[in-house]
Amino acid sequence: MMRAAFWRVFVSAFLAAGLFLLAPNFAEARRVEAHQPMTEEASTPSALKPLALEKVFAQAVQQEALSILPRPLPPDRRMILESYLSDGADHFVYGYEELSEQSGVSGLSLTADVMVNRQALRDCLEQLGLLSFRTKPAPVRLELVSVPPEDSEFIQSLLRLCNMEQSDAEGPLLRLEFVPTGTRIQGSGDRAQSVKDPFWKGSLMTPNALWSATSPDLPTLWAKMAGKFMSTLGDVAGALSEKQLVVQGWYASDGVQEFDRLLDDWLSLVQESQLQSLSMQPEGIEAVWSIKILNPVGLYAKLDSYVASRSLSYKIVEPQAPEEPDGAPGAADATPHLDANSDATEGGLQ
Repeated sequence: MMRAAFWRVFVSAFLAAGLFLLAPNFAEARRVEAHQPMTEEASTPSALKPLALEKVFAQAVQQEALSILPRPLPPDRRMILESYLSDGADHFVYGYEELSEQSGVSGLSLTADVMVNRQALRDCLEQLGLLSFRTKPAPVRLELVSVPPEDSEFIQSLLRLCNMEQSDAEGPLLRLEFVPTGTRIQGSGDRAQSVKDPFWKGSLMTPNALWSATSPDLPTLWAKMAGKFMSTLGDVAGALSEKQLVVQGWYASDGVQEFDRLLDDWLSLVQESQLQSLSMQPEGIEAVWSIKILNPVGLYAKLDSYVASRSLSYKIVEPQAPEEPDGAPGAADATPHLDANSDATEGGLQ
């Protein structure tokens, strides 16, 4: 059975470790609406309002998380992630503005603009390995010691979420041990001590290193171990592989031209970048670049910072084969022309 409390503990451990700061320049507003039905425990607007607000936060954070991911998750992993994000979502909310509130016999509906801290959320997803470009599960040799059955099931869900796969012979050795109350352990000197409060022990062993940690609960231990495990994998599939960077929201092509020059300056993040297409969308000009990524984590951080103050949005996706217009072989491969003085017009760029 899934533990809804996991994500709150995970995020709390993430905050305690000082792995991100709540910086307002990384906040993005999302407009969401949620309905909270009446229950026996909550039947008045004052009782329904906090529950509806929790749903608004959860939906905003879930939508933001899915927009950050480099590719859609399989349905089962997406359900696991959304379940975790539904609890503790307020940790990722920088602020909100209520737009409307309607109550009736069926319950209370709430609409709000929610400011989600994209940088904080991205860092947490990275900790779980969800921003990796790996398509195949990472092998791990899992060893469980004295783990209760319900926790074993929970660990299997975590493995699936983080795209790990148990192996008998490949991958780092991940050892998780539950130490219950009354267990005799070696204390200071030669004296054995009896454990008063149960705790968890974890270790990660690779051919070159051994790393260990302890925690009073399994979620916090996993928060410590997952990031370390991901760091041993690197991002072999993402580094130097070709992706498409799609940026939307410009109202004049000079902004595209400025960003195209900026990509050339990000030498430690992107090895190659080539503008592939420009098109007019309801949100403004959409520009698509072909890029080869050197540092996925650093690139996400740069892009988050860039778009936050410019009302832009972006995504990184797998490359799509260009469609050749009828009667114009090879026309789709032509590099778009950037004119800094031209504005967007209906149907494309002049």
